Amino acid sequence: MSFKHLLCIALLLAVVLVPTHTIAQSNIKRVLVLNAYHDGFHWTDRIMQGIRSVFDDEEDIELFVDYMDTKRSSDQEHFAKLRSFYAHKYRFSKFDAIISSDDHALNFLLTYRDEIFPGTPVFFCGINDFQPSRIAGHRSFTGVFESYDVPATFNLMLRLHPETKKIAVITDATVSGKAFKNLVEKAQPGFAERIEINYLDNLGMEDLKQRLGQLQNDTLALWAIYLRTPEGKSISSKESVRIAVESSSRPTYCIWDVVGQGVVGGKVTSPNYQGKAAAEMALKVLRGENIENLPVSGSPMVYLFDYNAIKQFNIDENSLPAGSVILNRPFSVYDEYKEIIWMVSCFVLTLLAVILALIYYIQKRRQAEEARKHIFANAPIPMATVNLHDNTLSFNNRFTELYGYTVADISTLDEWWLTAFPDATYRNEVQNSWLEIDTKGKKEGHKIEPIHREIICKRGLKHTVEYSRMVSGGVVVFSMIDITNRIKMETQLRQAQKMEAIGIMAGGIAHDFNNLLAIIIGNLNLIQHKLKKAAPVDENIEHIQSATSRAIDLVKQILAFSRREKPELAPVDLITHVADTIKLLRSTIPTTVEIMSSFSSLAITINADATQLQQIIINVCANAVHAMGEKGLLKINLKEVAVGVEALSSTASCLPGRYARLTISDTGTGMAKETMDKIFDPFFTTKRVGEGTGMGLSVAHGIVEQHGGFVTVESTLGQGTAFNLYFPVIKGSEGRPETRTMASLPTGGERILLVDDEESIVSTCSELLESLGYKVTSLTSAIDALEIFKKTPNSFDLVFTDQTMPELSGTELSCELLKVRVDIPIIICSGHSAKVSKQEARRLGIREFCTKPMDIEQLATVIRKVLDESNKST
Repeated sequence: MSFKHLLCIALLLAVVLVPTHTIAQSNIKRVLVLNAYHDGFHWTDRIMQGIRSVFDDEEDIELFVDYMDTKRSSDQEHFAKLRSFYAHKYRFSKFDAIISSDDHALNFLLTYRDEIFPGTPVFFCGINDFQPSRIAGHRSFTGVFESYDVPATFNLMLRLHPETKKIAVITDATVSGKAFKNLVEKAQPGFAERIEINYLDNLGMEDLKQRLGQLQNDTLALWAIYLRTPEGKSISSKESVRIAVESSSRPTYCIWDVVGQGVVGGKVTSPNYQGKAAAEMALKVLRGENIENLPVSGSPMVYLFDYNAIKQFNIDENSLPAGSVILNRPFSVYDEYKEIIWMVSCFVLTLLAVILALIYYIQKRRQAEEARKHIFANAPIPMATVNLHDNTLSFNNRFTELYGYTVADISTLDEWWLTAFPDATYRNEVQNSWLEIDTKGKKEGHKIEPIHREIICKRGLKHTVEYSRMVSGGVVVFSMIDITNRIKMETQLRQAQKMEAIGIMAGGIAHDFNNLLAIIIGNLNLIQHKLKKAAPVDENIEHIQSATSRAIDLVKQILAFSRREKPELAPVDLITHVADTIKLLRSTIPTTVEIMSSFSSLAITINADATQLQQIIINVCANAVHAMGEKGLLKINLKEVAVGVEALSSTASCLPGRYARLTISDTGTGMAKETMDKIFDPFFTTKRVGEGTGMGLSVAHGIVEQHGGFVTVESTLGQGTAFNLYFPVIKGSEGRPETRTMASLPTGGERILLVDDEESIVSTCSELLESLGYKVTSLTSAIDALEIFKKTPNSFDLVFTDQTMPELSGTELSCELLKVRVDIPIIICSGHSAKVSKQEARRLGIREFCTKPMDIEQLATVIRKVLDESNKST
């Protein structure tokens, strides 16, 4: 190995073996603590405790501590020697900060800092009677000064010893002694009327002992400071306080911190805090903060007491100021670890409370569980439970009694599905229905309603049950009430009621249709007779049209009643409509009944279904005629009235306002109150079989409410009855129907494929359409129509078809046509179909769904509308 290689290895080892603390030495911050007094001096030691509490955890701070010992010597010669000593001692040291303790140290640095430690920032503490002028002109000086509150200590002494009349103040002739004496003198005027203050100032030790021993019971001692005798001998604070306390039988207090050496205490400045505050200031600057941002501040005051002294003089701890600190208290596990003891105690008590609560809860839970099991087992309705964790079942006694199953027969939910619902298709239907109910209940927040299902019992019989269920704590509880017999009885009752209703309605419907047919036949006979004489027949044709419309409306009314559909409301001129209805009535009721009508002079318009409105008037008038025995006076009065809140007290659905009041009164037999209470009940009637349906007033009442109105009845036995029908009035008369002539009807020239299995309808409708200008291809076979359309699908602009046809229904034909040509407009017209509605027709792609029969105006309007919409879309 060459010399060059050996040299490289040696250098590498040298680098590796260099101690890490040596490399980091350049980052160490050096702090000098300069104490005015000596090590072991109580005040100075407490200041050092505060300084070390800040720097002990700072690994990059190196602390240098020096003591000037000025309690023993403080002349100019001493300071000059210290200057030379420190200049020599620290000639090779550069400090990053200096902390000074007490006045002599600060004065020394103000004089010699720039010479010995140039530019080093100084942080002072323990300064008496500080004035800003003291550091004026000196850069980088800041810190904390001693704060004193002599009046607070005086007040404390007087409160704890209310018999006090004199206070003996102990001071010496040092700079500090003069400062403290000055503080007492400033406070003295405030207590002149309460106490006498005597100064034991700069006394010799024996003289001080004698004077203190002569203190009376009304006198207290205040140790301000006594650290040097008149002869110049220095004594420690501990020795000084011991002499003062032992020489007097009276309590001794202090105004700076010598507590713990025999004095009772006082409101004092804490040297520990002052050292800590000065060290924290220094640390902030060492960490980069500008010293100019740290102003000089005073130290806080604390009430500090010696436990032994307050016990010696029987001072109640509760009488001490809040927040007081007591030193030398005998060690007590409770006092030392009070917070921990309380925390542990609270935890143990809480834990014990939780355990007791759990025991109580478990006992209650066990009792509740036993009660639940007892209630479940002996419940009067069949019940079963499913445990959601393992799908196991349990049944109560009533369940087993009715359906035969026990847990031995069926133990899990899966077995229940297979056994109670053996048919797979039905089982899937039941399971899917439950899933749908669960999903809807969770999504919409609805409660799960009972459902009806058939189950197979153990003996093989089918039973219909009403399932209800609830979920609680991972268990589903089912109740399965057997409703087999109830359903049978309900079915029988509904069938009986249906047959009774059909029997009752048949007479009334036949009666109404016979009246309509009588009008049509009578007017046709009149037309034939008048045609022979060449007399006008317009009025007779109008009667036929009116009767035919009434027949159509009667069918619509029956269908609407059966479906419970809402009326289609439109503005109606009520006066004209009632007048037309009276004309119709006149030709259908006996001439022995006189009709007297009275109308408002102003137009009255309401939103109404004209057909249903006419039905109401006819029904109420028919009842009136019957009540009069087809002989008497029928009055019909119509006027607009204001209806207030009082009149609507029993009609919550109506609002106050303007109403049209149609009054129909008769001179018949009238009604008793018990009859009036029932007249609007369905199927209630006072007529004999064959005289009517017994539904007229019930239907009329329902229709009026659907129109937003209400009905009132006034009747007196033997004097007649008056029905008041109220309808909300709308403003204006723009809603009056416009009578359209043949010439004003919409026309066109498009090609229409017309399909209906009734030849007479095809012939009539074809002729009507051709009269409007359309080119019509008419067929009675849906199959033929489909074949023709397939051959020439573009030869037609619209298809008009019936719904009910033998070969293909209208919807089936429409679907086939749309497969051939998707844009062909289709209209379906039906007399009545329970299988298709307007919504269903639109869903299939059919443009319009109409109801037979249609007059020429309706026919022309709907065809033109569909064609125009189709033309726009293309």
